[in-house]
Amino acid sequence: MKLKSFPKWENIVTKQTNFKAYANKGKLSNFKNTKEINNYRKQQLLNYSVCADLIKHIFNTTKINAIDIGSGGSALLYTLYNRGILNSGIGIEQSKTYHKFAELWKKNLNYNTVTNICGDALQIDYPDNMDLFLIIDSTFPLLAHENKKYPSLLLSKSYKSLTKGGIIIIEINNFHPVVINGGIKLFCKEFPNTDNFKYGIYKQTYIKNSNMVHSESTYIKKDFTVSTKEEYVYYYRLIDLKELLESYNFEVLTYFSNFSGSTFHENSSEKLVIIAKKVF
Repeated sequence: MKLKSFPKWENIVTKQTNFKAYANKGKLSNFKNTKEINNYRKQQLLNYSVCADLIKHIFNTTKINAIDIGSGGSALLYTLYNRGILNSGIGIEQSKTYHKFAELWKKNLNYNTVTNICGDALQIDYPDNMDLFLIIDSTFPLLAHENKKYPSLLLSKSYKSLTKGGIIIIEINNFHPVVINGGIKLFCKEFPNTDNFKYGIYKQTYIKNSNMVHSESTYIKKDFTVSTKEEYVYYYRLIDLKELLESYNFEVLTYFSNFSGSTFHENSSEKLVIIAKKVF
């Protein structure tokens, strides 16, 4: 099957809406002291531990070369390093503050096999020897709002960077329950003690004419100061992602509702994790 062709990367213009939402993420001035930074790091490593366990299970004892798109503070790559299965890692992050956070973390703990790059994932040339391509934390549908062609272009780049049999893992929020239950969902959650925030309050609204979900988040710190975040996320169903991956010569191997391998139920699961491999 022939790969789809799109305009060159440099001709793609993004809206920047969701990129702006993460502009100050990981900003060092958000932390009161070194203890808060270290607590945040520990929580991030814990958050990605189950994902790292799944990756270790997929590749067994093989050391891998991995790319993480929207890598944030590169916590997943550092977790893979700590597990002893990372040969080399590349973290691509648009946020300058998050990139700076990742670089400081790398320097402090000598994660020298990880390369952190601050920039647009479409503007970067990737090596062609990668074993794993990661697009998790709902990065994939966030990029679709920035430009409708962005996810397809990213799949094209991922295909070229992976070795034959290489694995791509995509994790997204499953908004189907929101769509079929009135188009609006309100909920809140309490964060772990190691997090800088105590509570999160969320509102998700489905916008039918654009097939987007408008996500509004309010975060309350332990000192009760408040910050907000606004995102527009493209609404993908399982069948949409399967067809898109298959059109780029990826074979869908399996899918779950989380990295623990729980069964995915489209009408109720909060997340969708889909795993595919390059077949040609």
